Amino acid sequence: MPRFNKIIMIPLVFALTGCSVLTSDLTLSEQLDLIEKDIKSLYTPQAIEDPISFDEAIARTIKYNLDNRVKALETVALQRKVTVDSLGALPRLNASADYSERDNFRASSSRSVETGRTSLEPSYGNERHIGGAKLEASWDLIESGLNVVNAKNSSDEAKIAHQRQRKMAQGIVREVLSLYWQAASEQILRKDYDGLIQKGKRLAADLQRAEEQGLIPQEDVLKQQAKLYKSLNALSDAKERLLSAKVELAYLMNLPPNTDFSLEVSDRDFQKKIPSISNDVDELVLLSVVMRPESREEVLRKRIEERKSIQEILKTLPGFEIIASQNYNSNDFLVNKNWGELSLSLTQNLLSIFTLPSRLNKVETEQRLADLKRQTLMAAIMTQTHIAYNSFEHSREKYNLRRRLLNVEQQIARDARNKFSANSLSDVEYFEIQTDFILGQTDMHNSFVRMWSNYAMLIDTLGIDPTSDITTQMSLEELEAVVKDRYGSLNEVYIPDALDTILAVKKVPLPQKKPAT
Repeated sequence: MPRFNKIIMIPLVFALTGCSVLTSDLTLSEQLDLIEKDIKSLYTPQAIEDPISFDEAIARTIKYNLDNRVKALETVALQRKVTVDSLGALPRLNASADYSERDNFRASSSRSVETGRTSLEPSYGNERHIGGAKLEASWDLIESGLNVVNAKNSSDEAKIAHQRQRKMAQGIVREVLSLYWQAASEQILRKDYDGLIQKGKRLAADLQRAEEQGLIPQEDVLKQQAKLYKSLNALSDAKERLLSAKVELAYLMNLPPNTDFSLEVSDRDFQKKIPSISNDVDELVLLSVVMRPESREEVLRKRIEERKSIQEILKTLPGFEIIASQNYNSNDFLVNKNWGELSLSLTQNLLSIFTLPSRLNKVETEQRLADLKRQTLMAAIMTQTHIAYNSFEHSREKYNLRRRLLNVEQQIARDARNKFSANSLSDVEYFEIQTDFILGQTDMHNSFVRMWSNYAMLIDTLGIDPTSDITTQMSLEELEAVVKDRYGSLNEVYIPDALDTILAVKKVPLPQKKPAT
């Protein structure tokens, strides 16, 4: 009995200990230690020795961006889930072992039902100490079929995750295409802004001294100060709008916000690097409805919805399970300590037969809803493509007009410089003209950035994949070469090849323009 009590006490002690465990409060030291580790692992070491080119910025973003890496890991996790679900279709193989001990024998006697007399003296057929083992294989055929369908669904879910990763990468590249030129504008104009603002402050101080010395009437000073401060305020506002682009670009490339880097650009780039799309808008519509990640995701969703009917039918079929096992028991009273067993079972949920029509109707309704969502998405994609194309073309025209206007403003600034040299313009008047010119230059840069933003939106709308055939294991130089080739040959190679591939599989009718009535 004492030994038995000890055996009982062991699990009891563990149970009581488990119920009494409380976690300690979060300490500041623990939190700071974790933050320190996160910061160290957050930024991948990147050597930046030379100015970053346009193609290199895209390559760095694809390779190092944290959001892109998160989506990639989500895709990998779902791909591994496919393997796990596939294994669920295999038979289950369970191994078990057990041991039991009594402090006395399991003896029993028998009593006659008719007379009530004891017909057998107490006896036992089991030892006090018994050990056993069992190896069992079981296979539920219906459950196996459901797991096969689930594995196919998981495979399509992994493909959907890949499409979402594509969309994430496209969105990131779209931001880079815009932010790079915003940061470039700040880099080019920074010295001009700083120099002009310092000059404006010196002029304001000179006017103040001239007023105090009585050299200029107060009314004239106030008028000139008003003009001067309006110009300074305009310069300050314009400069402020340029400051955040470089920090945002650093974030996309997974660089610390305080990283000191420069961009490989010059003012001439804002007049030479003009993007273009030479394809007809109807061809672009065809490309977008096929290439967009959202469109492909809906096609994959349709596959999953179509399998739901099969799942409901399988759930209605009788469950058929086969169980085979090999057993061992150490009881010496047994004639056969080792034996094999085979059993078959058939189970039917009768209610599932009556609910099948309702469940199939529900699945059919969900499939019709999925079809309607897909068709709505296709209409939206076609509309977005037209809007993006028109916005890009309009921004190109607007940029060309703004560039011509800047040429005029540049000539005005030259004339003003000559007049100022000839003492025909006051300091404040010349400063106003200089301010107007740099603001005009900034406006031209902004027009250039808007053009690139609209171009990036069009590329994103078309579903052009910046990361196909690209892996983060590639070196930065290899990535940069791929990016340069892909974005440098959109009109000549990439888009024509994609359209030819689509049309080679099937001629897809596009919405025809209706004649005006």
